[in-house]
Amino acid sequence: MTQEPFTQSFDYDLAIVGGGVVGVTFACALKDSGLKVALLEAETQSMAVARSQAYSISLLSSRIFEGLGVWDEIQPEIETYKKVQLTDANHPNAVRFSPQDIGTQTLGYVAEHRTLINALQTELKQCNNVQHLCPAKVTKTDFQAEGVTLTVESNGETYQLRSRLVIAADGSRSPLRQQAGIKTYGWKYWQ
Repeated sequence: MTQEPFTQSFDYDLAIVGGGVVGVTFACALKDSGLKVALLEAETQSMAVARSQAYSISLLSSRIFEGLGVWDEIQPEIETYKKVQLTDANHPNAVRFSPQDIGTQTLGYVAEHRTLINALQTELKQCNNVQHLCPAKVTKTDFQAEGVTLTVESNGETYQLRSRLVIAADGSRSPLRQQAGIKTYGWKYWQ
């Protein structure tokens, strides 16, 4: 059975599946891109904010947040770290890093999920080219050479949207990545 090529116009240039920190950051970065973007998050907005999780924010990530215009809102709510020590339980030596090693005031930051997602969702409201569909769970993905059709369930209704490109920002065990047949390789760290 052959798939029919797209004959209608696309609903979006880009669909981002996953409205967590990664997905919302990417959507905000596309604010002035001229692209029509859909951001789909399976959980309600209140559930997305309520996750109890913390992140280590690298210096590069802080610059990304600064470029998006959210760093001034995030910075008062986070902590810096100025020492990193790497050890192996089976080896007596340690590798130590300090800000002096890279010529900065800090090595990075620690932020709660709530702090990051609140600032990003506030910025997202200023992104007129991004439609935030929440809650909106992708239940089926039909990949074609010209684009992708996503079947979406939201508030008891099912509909389809079409996009030229889809971004899987739906977590480390990404169902979308698995549907696309993209393999990953990993191992346990025994932490």
